[in-house]
Amino acid sequence: MVDNSKTARRLNLLALTWPIFAENCLRMLLGNVNIFMLGKHSDKAVAAVGVSTQLINMILMIYSIVSVGTAVIISQSLGAGEKKVAAKVVNVAIIFNFLFGLVISIVVASGGKVLLRMMNLPEELMEYALPYLRIIAGASFTQALLATMSAISRNYGQTKAPMAVAIGMNIINAIANYMVTFRPFGITYLGVKGIAFSVVISQAIAVIVMFYILFKYLDLGLKFELPRPFPLGALKNILNIGLPAAGATLSYNISQVVATYIVTMLGTEALTTKIYMGTMIGFLATLGMSIAQANQIMIGHLVGANEQEKAYTECLKSVKIAILCDFTVAVICFIFRKQLFGMYTQSPSIIAMGGTLLFISLILEPGRCFNMVLGSALQASGDVRFPVIVGIVSCWGVSIALSYILGISLGLGLPGIFVAFTIDEWTRGIIQLMRWRSGIWKSKRVIKTLTNSYS
Repeated sequence: MVDNSKTARRLNLLALTWPIFAENCLRMLLGNVNIFMLGKHSDKAVAAVGVSTQLINMILMIYSIVSVGTAVIISQSLGAGEKKVAAKVVNVAIIFNFLFGLVISIVVASGGKVLLRMMNLPEELMEYALPYLRIIAGASFTQALLATMSAISRNYGQTKAPMAVAIGMNIINAIANYMVTFRPFGITYLGVKGIAFSVVISQAIAVIVMFYILFKYLDLGLKFELPRPFPLGALKNILNIGLPAAGATLSYNISQVVATYIVTMLGTEALTTKIYMGTMIGFLATLGMSIAQANQIMIGHLVGANEQEKAYTECLKSVKIAILCDFTVAVICFIFRKQLFGMYTQSPSIIAMGGTLLFISLILEPGRCFNMVLGSALQASGDVRFPVIVGIVSCWGVSIALSYILGISLGLGLPGIFVAFTIDEWTRGIIQLMRWRSGIWKSKRVIKTLTNSYS
């Protein structure tokens, strides 16, 4: 049973952020462990699985449609004291994402070879990529469930539960990886398949544990049956929020592919530097994303409770904290730039270029965090489409266009491209800040339209 007073006390930025940050870092670690273990098989296996992972990430982005929409509606419903509405959304989200995930899993697993050939995968890598894709994608419905249930738990104020589950999932995956890679008990050699099965097993156990937590500790009224009639109103509201958000993410991911293509025009060294840079600032991006997710939960509850003025001030506080945190970590990275890049390469030119990029990141990364926190706040308030439009227009009209102009046409190279990224992030952040200050989002409150449609 959830105690609303206890939930309210938990809803402050720090208490929400650190478990989410830990969970996100652990999810990143899961992939890094897999890559490390795959490296024990062969470099070809790493390359092949890297291509398969791109397809798997696209699938996960599709699953996020439901988890994002669910998170916003639940937070506003609980803030408004509408427990029944929140519970109905939970049931619909879990059932729909399971069935939807099952269909996607079957389609991708059966059509894996066609998809990999569409990505121009060399035939010599197919023997590694195809089994990995079939196993991971074939069981990807577990990831759909895990994403949805983690979002549910966080928005009910239970942020430590997904973190604890992520810890357990990493431990199980690491042990299973060790077993199939080093075969201490004479286990049959499974190669890439063994790594894939390790991931699937750890995720399946995580789903079971998360379901137990939701069933045991949250008063959600979970039922092992398809509701009749199916509450289409609930599903429609989830998709109305989740689809635009997924569209923005898709647009951003495609723009990053184009940006990487622009970097390839500068040569192998520039591309290598960008890859190393992306690995290092992944920590900063994860920190910003975690603060944004925590802020989204907080704002959703406040808007649901019709406390828009408090939501307004709390969001601006979150923005200041986020910028300060990201800037502080960026400064630390810049101070230790030689040591950080030295972990990856001994090339003086790459290390020197990396230092320049880390200097630009002193402005870029706080801007990224600034943008994400405000975007999440608008999303949580129900003002979903505005940040999507701003994101799509800016990432193509500013980031990509300026990347080519500054990096290629004006000959500024990789630093010019990172300056373009910086202008994009701050442009989006400033526009969204203006939207937040305008108060237009106050009229977008979702919960006011839900109670009747769900009854």
